[in-house]
Amino acid sequence: MKNNQGQPAVRPTPKDLCLCVFFLLCWTLPTLYTGLTLKKIQLFPSFVRYLQSIGNLFTHSVPVWAMPYIQVRLEGETAWRTLPEKEYFRLKTFGYRTRFFEILYFGTNIVDYERKTQDTRAQLAQWVAQRFRKLYPKSPAPVEVRFVAGLYVVDSQKPPQGHWKLIGLGSFREDQIDVLSTHAVR
Repeated sequence: MKNNQGQPAVRPTPKDLCLCVFFLLCWTLPTLYTGLTLKKIQLFPSFVRYLQSIGNLFTHSVPVWAMPYIQVRLEGETAWRTLPEKEYFRLKTFGYRTRFFEILYFGTNIVDYERKTQDTRAQLAQWVAQRFRKLYPKSPAPVEVRFVAGLYVVDSQKPPQGHWKLIGLGSFREDQIDVLSTHAVR
């Protein structure tokens, strides 16, 4: 048999066919099965099950991105001020997340999640207030710190372009802002 250029066609070897069948039977079909049924195949070793579950992680897009912000209310003022996160959390963990994002959302274990989350956020609020006083010694002291999330709705017809970046809190409508917690600080 010849290809369209008149040269002999390249045929797969028996080894190539065996590898293809192995890949289909031992990876593609099991991964498809675990993704569709959400059940693990127990006869596979645990590291293979782990790899298959990673292969099924991103099957659905996220409809809303939570963008966290820090706000303070200063002594003698009623309005909230949004603080620039870069002054408080310069270290990037990975991707688009900062240490602030990690602590705010993932700073606790699942066990007793609600109480530990509030404890973690209360400690974080005290630290933010101390850091604010250090950065702005002539400014009035913060009396409250709150953590809010701007809920960015992802439009599949007009997806965001370029790299992920935090947009200003003023860009969100009032119904897109979620107050996560408010803390009195000293």
